[in-house]
Amino acid sequence: MASNTVFRCVAPLLLIGLALGCQRKSDNANVAATGNRRVGDSGGGDRRPSDGDQSGIEQGTFDEELVIDMSTSLGVAAYRASGILISMALNVPSAKQVDPLQIRWFRAGADYGVDATYGALGAFPLYDRITSLGGQAIVVLSESHGYPPAGSASGWPGDGGDWSNWEAIAGSAAFIAASAGENYIWDIWNEPSFSTFWDRSQAQFFETWRRGVLAVRVQEPGATISGPSIHLYDAAYLRAFLTYAKAANVLPDVLSWHEFGPSWGLAGPESIVAHVTEMKAYLTQEGIGISRFHINEMIGLEEALLPGAAVWFYANIERAGVDAVRTCYDDGGESSCCNATLDGLIDPATRLPRSTWWTHRAYSKITGELVPVIPSPSFDGVVGKDSTAVQSRALIANHTDTAQIVRLRFVNMDSVAFLTSCVRFTADEIPNSRDLPLAAPIRTVEADRSLVGNELLITLPATPAWEAWEIELRPCP
Repeated sequence: MASNTVFRCVAPLLLIGLALGCQRKSDNANVAATGNRRVGDSGGGDRRPSDGDQSGIEQGTFDEELVIDMSTSLGVAAYRASGILISMALNVPSAKQVDPLQIRWFRAGADYGVDATYGALGAFPLYDRITSLGGQAIVVLSESHGYPPAGSASGWPGDGGDWSNWEAIAGSAAFIAASAGENYIWDIWNEPSFSTFWDRSQAQFFETWRRGVLAVRVQEPGATISGPSIHLYDAAYLRAFLTYAKAANVLPDVLSWHEFGPSWGLAGPESIVAHVTEMKAYLTQEGIGISRFHINEMIGLEEALLPGAAVWFYANIERAGVDAVRTCYDDGGESSCCNATLDGLIDPATRLPRSTWWTHRAYSKITGELVPVIPSPSFDGVVGKDSTAVQSRALIANHTDTAQIVRLRFVNMDSVAFLTSCVRFTADEIPNSRDLPLAAPIRTVEADRSLVGNELLITLPATPAWEAWEIELRPCP
């Protein structure tokens, strides 16, 4: 999950040694074999509807149907999937590129020093920027300790019975934060289930966890602790961890793990709902009062730059009622962790938004209350209704390699008082530009539609592989 390069951070007050820093997941690092197929390369992705194209919006044939229930509220839109891993600096990207995205989580090491190109990197120097956006900074304490190279005979916490360096690192970070009056979530260790980040026994990690939690809580008794942040969902590992943490009185406040999906040879993000349901049942059974969950890295390498994959993950994160952070990968020979591109949402060469930036922007424009979306085999989405703004906004996407025609079926429309007999419908296509910039979504449909009984039926033009739609419903003028 990381390249062979180990980044050396510069933050002596935190006793930082070798750290992951700005080298993260790469093309050839523990990605499951997928043959020669690259997700998003096939399936009619070249189609580009012209501006104003009205084809497909009448009630013709369609391949699949997506059902949206306008009568049920899932709660106020909170942008649960709007988290960034490391890939911001103090002043880069620009406020114009960051502020509209409703960023809620920023997960990084405490302080990676000052990059010559982008400036200060890390949770500590970015604290004010993140909190001014309404976000929460998450400090990954293991980034300050670092990860010794494979095969190292020493250097991990607890080697030779020595925990002093690790305890000093954790305590120092918490002391600095407490002294500044800054409120962080403390993520004790990154991916202790993966050998790059933990090359010792599970028992040694559990003791590392215990000592890290206690060192933080000496400085900040009410600290919010997150973990274990394992690299994949593993119910057996989580149960063992929780059993230990409960017995040692060092339970996390937030239970966390990572979800990467099909390019890792795993199930799609719809499995997140089942995983969360399983862990909630276990916690209830064991009398453990953890109610918060973080998927604090999500989306696999092959899906990272695909609009359809982003929407697929957003929809299932919202459906599961958990919070999530993107992850970063090799991006054209450099790590999207360290180039201040919001984990690849921005093209590093031109500093212009990619299609995934526009997808996230569309997600952040959904306001009011979220409503349930019943996914089809190829399509999923996030939909909101906002009586104050007098609009309903939706983000819908195809998460397969094949172009498909989808019909949107909005049911129980009588529960939306501002959308009565006539609805003005617009659809902006978000093409799959992959690693290239995208100037803007394409206005493809704008039409007035009448309700059919208590339903609004809209058949979209054919959606190419891995593309998305930004949709708005308003009353007819």
